[in-house]
Amino acid sequence: MGKRIRGGLTYSNVLVTILALVVLGGGIADAASRLGSNSVGTRELKKNAVKTSNIARSAVRVGKLAKEAVKAGKLARNAVPTNRLRNDAATGDKVNESTLSTVPSAQTANSIAPPEAWHEVGAPGEPGFLYSWATVPGPFATAAFYKDQEGVVHLKGYLGGGTEPDVFLLPPGYRPGSGRLLLFPVACGGGPCTSSVGVAEVLGPGVEPGREGAVLLPVAKAVSLDGISFRAES
Repeated sequence: MGKRIRGGLTYSNVLVTILALVVLGGGIADAASRLGSNSVGTRELKKNAVKTSNIARSAVRVGKLAKEAVKAGKLARNAVPTNRLRNDAATGDKVNESTLSTVPSAQTANSIAPPEAWHEVGAPGEPGFLYSWATVPGPFATAAFYKDQEGVVHLKGYLGGGTEPDVFLLPPGYRPGSGRLLLFPVACGGGPCTSSVGVAEVLGPGVEPGREGAVLLPVAKAVSLDGISFRAES
């Protein structure tokens, strides 16, 4: 009989137990190594048995995925960066418009107020004509002005019939800077304008008292304001 140790066990019992464990362990490992191909399928796996950390890098490729196996709802945010997309992979017909956010530059554009409407000279609430000036009858642009989103004033109109150079007065906020006199070449014809080119003037405050914002044209049968523009400074 083997020598007894504490608890009633002998060294023989312990040795036999250890040998049994070694044999059984080797048998289990051997059995695992002898599993047939495809003998463990999806049904044999417990739920969540295979986690991302258990999958080797690049082990799952496109060719191993079932059709429509990966949908938008299964992708983490920013999981597919743009450098992973083939050219023309995301064409317009493949994009769900509801998933698109606003482009930053478009947000800036949307925040800009649209340009104001033309202020028609002689209309109610607008500056009136001076010294008999009026739009030349026919298919011509009427006398008007407006200021765009960048603060630039634009003039238009094909005018005639005036007896003095002053055509109308621009209101505050649509005038050149204080003490400034702006000169512009304009097309004209008839009367004292014999060269077909004249000079239009726009007066800022302080140039001549009582004529702040005055638009002056050569006294002629027809003169064009088209193309005149300047930055509003007062």
